[in-house]
Amino acid sequence: MKYLEIPSFAHLTAVLTARDCGDIILTGRVEAYSCKKAGTDKKLFKELSEEYEREVGSSPVQATSPFGPVNEAFSRRVLIEMTCVLNMCFPDYDFKFSLLKAEENWVRETNFFALQANIDSTLAAALPGYDNGFRQMLWESIASEMLPQECDLYQYFPDAECEIMQDCIWSFNYFFYNRRMRRILFFRCAASSKLAVSIGDVRKSIDMNVPMDDSDYDEDGDYGGLDDDVKSHQFEMEY
Repeated sequence: MKYLEIPSFAHLTAVLTARDCGDIILTGRVEAYSCKKAGTDKKLFKELSEEYEREVGSSPVQATSPFGPVNEAFSRRVLIEMTCVLNMCFPDYDFKFSLLKAEENWVRETNFFALQANIDSTLAAALPGYDNGFRQMLWESIASEMLPQECDLYQYFPDAECEIMQDCIWSFNYFFYNRRMRRILFFRCAASSKLAVSIGDVRKSIDMNVPMDDSDYDEDGDYGGLDDDVKSHQFEMEY
């Protein structure tokens, strides 16, 4: 898997990094990955493919999963690719899933507009000024780079003891899988209580794929209603 340098996604991720939202700290990432396998991916693909073949072979029934029938190679491949993305995003945590128990952590979303409405309602409640420009930039970027109505959509639910859930009040973890483009978008946001974590701690815990850039400072003061601490990550867009 290869991280794709997409400027609009990098801007979105910068705004969502250690975002002070009153009683909570919001952290998020909007990142795209190519499904082309790299060296380490090939090893993991081989290991998990063999493991899943044994798992399916030992099952007395032909089970299904959120990714499709478990006896189909494509279903197994999608879960492996999702696993590779998570391991790239959180290199200190080793993600592995049982194919036959994938429904314990994964749900396939069948309606993009329902997914979009859920994200909108969650972020509008958490992120000041979400509807004043940021929402438009978010969905225009996703539409342009991922063509979401072509995508298979999945939501990942980490186990409560998973390290990425440490100090979380809530989180969402969505994957947009475009088969034709061979591209995956990972969109995650998580809220942590200020009582449990400082902004500095959050910044250290994120494996950022792009540098923080202070060159887009807007002297007018805010971006679409987002307040002072986001000035240094200003978007260049008209709204």
